[in-house]
Amino acid sequence: MIPPPRPYTSRQIALVVPTLSYFEGLAALFASVDVPVLPVVLDNWRHPTRGVAASWNEGLRRASAAGCDVAVVANDDVVLHPGAIGALAQGILTGGFALLATGSRDTGSAGYTLFAVEPARFLSLTGGFDEGFRQAYFEDDDMHYRLKLLARSSGHKAEITIEGARSTHGGSKTQLRDPNKPVVSHEQFEANRARYVRKWGCLPGHETFVRPFDGKKPMEGDEAPGSGDFPPGAGYRP
Repeated sequence: MIPPPRPYTSRQIALVVPTLSYFEGLAALFASVDVPVLPVVLDNWRHPTRGVAASWNEGLRRASAAGCDVAVVANDDVVLHPGAIGALAQGILTGGFALLATGSRDTGSAGYTLFAVEPARFLSLTGGFDEGFRQAYFEDDDMHYRLKLLARSSGHKAEITIEGARSTHGGSKTQLRDPNKPVVSHEQFEANRARYVRKWGCLPGHETFVRPFDGKKPMEGDEAPGSGDFPPGAGYRP
């Protein structure tokens, strides 16, 4: 079973933000921060081949190594509403067995444009995001489905939405910065899409497998950090 989180005693919070080229958005994001945070900026302008999943995993490792109780992960095209970071920190640390808390917008969950985890606990129990989804797209769907399976097997919500953690999302500012040269090519998007289908049997929302790659040995090139089952002890039981 999933061990419960530690009691809520501290607000030592890391703000993890990968950024490639949207520096004005990064500045606006940090200008909207209203509580003390440890900035963890992933310098993808120096590492342009480091994708979203690898960036998130690296940021969470840095937050954990710094002893932070909470890591709030945000896109660089997000502007926080007052109280958002505090609400996310409170939500994940008092959220029972939840492993991930998303922010909210008028349409519901903010998805993985803004979320919080306890970094050490999250990495230990999930193994991190699947870095086999190169550059961007489908790494968030993959974790969402993995947490859904974990909730199904454990009887506890593994992902929650915090209503008071609101933000405004600019929407694909990096991807669409140069319409003639998107960061993630159509070919890479389709490759990630095909890999998702190989891993889970169908597209997001219509998955048919309850084990990665239906429990079979992945094809050459499909194995990557975070691509397998949750580590032993995570409560993952198909």
